[in-house]
Amino acid sequence: MPKNIDIAVHLEPNLPVTNADPAQIQQVIINLAVNARDAMPEGGKMAIETSAVAEEGPKGARPPARQVRSSDFRSPIPAAG
Repeated sequence: MPKNIDIAVHLEPNLPVTNADPAQIQQVIINLAVNARDAMPEGGKMAIETSAVAEEGPKGARPPARQVRSSDFRSPIPAAG
């Protein structure tokens, strides 16, 4: 990542164990980071967060789903003039 992009990571403690391929999860996070980098050529901030999300199914509450979310915020573009 370029030095003009700050990365913030917010990991929710005590998430339930997830049964997933670590290489696929890593690739998803890399893709999110590359997309954020490409969207912010002048720099900015990228945040990666994890959380548990409660879901309702047809038979009532289900175990919480795990969520990975990324956000990017561009640096302000200087006004022309």
